[in-house]
Amino acid sequence: MKNPIKKLKEEKHLTNRDLAILLGQSVGNISHLILGNYTKIPPATLKVMEKYGYDPDAMQKEYKQFRNSQRKLIEQKVAAI
Repeated sequence: MKNPIKKLKEEKHLTNRDLAILLGQSVGNISHLILGNYTKIPPATLKVMEKYGYDPDAMQKEYKQFRNSQRKLIEQKVAAI
């Protein structure tokens, strides 16, 4: 499962800085979103994404699925120790 923010960045050939400017976030926040450090995409970010034709509910759902898949991988690593 791929992070939808990272997928957007790659599809549009944007840098973290480009994405930060576009979404009204700091570069640090974009990095955290790409890494999956946030539990959900901030509502203000989703509002901007909607302006560019992205479905905010679908983006949020995909982001949560990405985080869940990451958690499962980590749980597998821990169980293997």
